[in-house]
Amino acid sequence: EQRLTAAQERAVSHVGGPLLVIAGPGSGKTRVITNRIAALIKSGVAPYNICAITFTNKAAEQMRQRVGQMAVPAGAHISTFHSLCVRILRVYASQAGVKTNFSIYDDAEQKRCIKGAIGLCEFDVTNFVPAKMLEVISRLKGNLQG
Repeated sequence: EQRLTAAQERAVSHVGGPLLVIAGPGSGKTRVITNRIAALIKSGVAPYNICAITFTNKAAEQMRQRVGQMAVPAGAHISTFHSLCVRILRVYASQAGVKTNFSIYDDAEQKRCIKGAIGLCEFDVTNFVPAKMLEVISRLKGNLQG
């Protein structure tokens, strides 16, 4: 394992609340976060009070593996934003107004669903291209206000 730079060491030893690590590819973000998790646990923070979130499944898996190789108890929550949000939605499904067994559609499933809806309405698919319809839906969702 490579040594930490001074800036990385400051991030690892940060106290007083959450820490957001933003840096380019290959800069050592995963190393910083995994070392910080280990440092927090060694300082007495219960693993179940630690939540590390990343964007990709690959990064989350790397973090889990690296923390698992460190001499610290297991139990920290390490996942992607999407998987954490799904977990929260399943726990609080009734408050969110959704069923606990909801599904999240990938791109191909979304296109099939839109194509089926267009077919049920007996519209000409050449005039209503599923990919374009999904773009419109996405844009409209982006304009929603709470």
